[in-house]
Parts: sequence; C-alpha cells; structure tokens
Amino acid sequence: GNPSTMAMAPDAQAGEGAEPTVAPSLPRRVYLDVEVDGEPLGRVVVALDREGTPEGTKRFLELATGDLGACMQLPNPLVANSLIDFIEPGQVLKTSGPTTTRLKATMLRCEEAAERAGAGTVREALERELKSQGEGHAAGEFLLSIKVRQDPGEVEAPTGKLVSRNGKLEVVADSPRAELMPLPPSGTAFAITLPGAQPALLEKLDATNLIVGSVPDEESRDVLRRIASLPINRNNSDNAFFKAGKSAGDGRAKVAERGFNRPFSTIRIVGSGAI
Repeated sequence: GNPSTMAMAPDAQAGEGAEPTVAPSLPRRVYLDVEVDGEPLGRVVVALDREGTPEGTKRFLELATGDLGACMQLPNPLVANSLIDFIEPGQVLKTSGPTTTRLKATMLRCEEAAERAGAGTVREALERELKSQGEGHAAGEFLLSIKVRQDPGEVEAPTGKLVSRNGKLEVVADSPRAELMPLPPSGTAFAITLPGAQPALLEKLDATNLIVGSVPDEESRDVLRRIASLPINRNNSDNAFFKAGKSAGDGRAKVAERGFNRPFSTIRIVGSGAI
C-alpha cells in the first residue's frame, strides 16, 4: 500500500509470558505547528514515506520529537522555535533548523558519544543515503528534505586552524570565535518544495538535501501555500551596484546577500511531534 498511510505493525503474537519478538515501528508521520508574527497559521503534517533513508528518517524524527534514543529525551523538540527563514521565489521553503548553540548542547554531544563507541558519524550515514538517492526533487511535489551537504556556492573561507581529528583534517575556530562558526550540515536544516519550483533550484537541492518525506494532505499543503505567498526581501544579485560591491569585497554586499529571499514576517515552528 501507500507507505504514507501505512498502519503501524502490531507486535507479534507471543505466548503467555513471552517477550514480543518484533520491535515497535518508528512513527511514520510528524506534525509542525506554524505561527506567523505570533498568530497561529496552521499545522503541516509530514509523512515519512521514503524507502532507503532510515538514518534520514530517524534524524527528522529526532528533530520533531526531541527523542534522542538512549542518549537523552529532551523536554521540547529540537525544531521548536525554529524559523522558516527563506522563501525562494521558485517555491521552496527553507528553515535553518535549531540554533547552533542548542545543537552543540544536545544532539552533537550524543553523536560524539556514539562515535567514541565506534558507531561512526551520523553525517557519514546521511551522506551515504544522499549518494544512493534515486529519484530527485523533480520527481514529486510537496517533498521534505534535510540538508546533508553544504552548497559549494554558500561556503565561506574558513577561519581558524587546521587540525587532524580521527584521521581527517578539520578547521577549528580559535576562541572566542568558536561559537560563531557554522556547523557542517548534519540533517538539522530542511526544505519543502511546492508545485512550480524552478528546475535549477531542485537540482541544487538534489546535490545537498536528502528527501525523507512528503506533505500529502490538502489542508497541510494550503498552510505551505500561504507561507510561500508571504512578502520577501527580493533577491537583488543582478543589481549592478550589488555586483560591483561584491566583487570589490564590500562587507555591505555580503550583509545584503544574507537578506535575499528572507520573509518580512517572522514564521516560526512553535510545536512538533509524532502522530
């Protein structure tokens, strides 16, 4: 059947006193409650209906529920209070996800503990799933994908010192700039595509984002359409003054660029969880 409407598998029937032999399935649907400028807008229900992305599905469930397995159970979902901070005119909604500080205090600590235990990194597992991703974002509409890889066009020159860690070279920022350094993508930022998205935007997402689900119901889709219709700070990258400033290394051009496609309203995910 359709995996987005799949019923949860019941525990196997066991004899009296016997332990169940089948582990309970992970939830297959999550909800995101959205507010605009402090006013409720609606609920978006996401079906985690992709095959071959167990690590990606688990990552989004962690964001939406705050359940980090054996490591810890957070009192609030990690994604709570995250902003939908970009509305691409080509019909792609993007959120940067939880703040760097919050991630460093929780999820990264769990990942470091797992890595010390020899379990490998979550980022590596997500990268593998992205590499084996079959159909891309152009194959459907209202797809939700998590950011696994940095877009080469967004990478800024790193500052800090180069160190070897676990056999790999990494840039470590010198304090007190360490808190300002962006974390490498690890599936905590995500995007949702809408009908009519530009092919060039979808191709860029294919290179960086792992598709983990979709938004199948019309009520949720209407909430996304209303978000996409909100006014944004227009992309002025074609402006001659902006081009001149950027090529000259003018810091004001970099500040202006960070504001492109940002909504004027504050769009906040105020609640989330499994269904």
